[in-house]
Amino acid sequence: MSILMSHHELGGTGPILLLLHGNGLNGGMMLPLARAVSSKFCCIALDLPGHGDSDAVPVTLNDLNIHEFVTALLAKIAALGLRGCFCFGHSLGGAVALLAEAVQPGTFAALYCWEPIVAPSDYRANLVALGARGLPLEDMAMKRRVRFASAEAGAASLSKKSPFNSFDEECTKLYFQHGTKKDAEGGVVLRCTREVEAAVYRCLMYPAALPCSSIRCPVILGVGGVQEGLHARLLPMAEATASRLPRASLVRFNGLSHFGPFEKPEVVGQSVIQAFSVMEQSASKL
Repeated sequence: MSILMSHHELGGTGPILLLLHGNGLNGGMMLPLARAVSSKFCCIALDLPGHGDSDAVPVTLNDLNIHEFVTALLAKIAALGLRGCFCFGHSLGGAVALLAEAVQPGTFAALYCWEPIVAPSDYRANLVALGARGLPLEDMAMKRRVRFASAEAGAASLSKKSPFNSFDEECTKLYFQHGTKKDAEGGVVLRCTREVEAAVYRCLMYPAALPCSSIRCPVILGVGGVQEGLHARLLPMAEATASRLPRASLVRFNGLSHFGPFEKPEVVGQSVIQAFSVMEQSASKL
């Protein structure tokens, strides 16, 4: 199945930084983060399949494979001539980016992944053996509200509820601006359907298996300091991944959660600039 992905040119000066969002979100929400790094990078954000303006993904709950996203990402990178760019990925976006680099080494110059839903193959195998799957987030996705009277009404409503109550206000507005479409009754509906969001959660009920030895580019793994509830297992997963990747480091942000890039985009952006600048300086000395 060929899936076309849309993209957003978010401005900036310098080498290309590709921005990949998490499940149920959209590339337009990356604008505040892009603005925070605009002095050093020219940013392009993608809408993952079934999200934003990208092609819909006809799925049932059990038939989505994350490698379809990887294939679509690699095709988009080839179409835009972006091989060798820098990349920032949040959650699902970070997982897809890491898997793409494993499939085609050299796809990225360096990666900054915020709590990607991946784990080393042996670590994942242990989770499967123990039956330690994640919480049934697909059930929550299938119950979520998908229609609102307007984008403004939707933003006002969700800003009072988790996780949006911790988001930067602009990010919540962008969620609706780029993630909804008008319906026949004059309201708006979310572009990412319940079925797609639930199917992604279902296929990642165990983290994607990452062949760490195949990834040779530098990788920074960002993790929030708030590790409880739904996302409590992501820190040990990130620590295990960092320990097995050939060139990886882990950065922890106290006070931020799994949605840190949308809570404090300026803080995360400065970390991205610093991390990639250090990498460039190290490379210049080789």
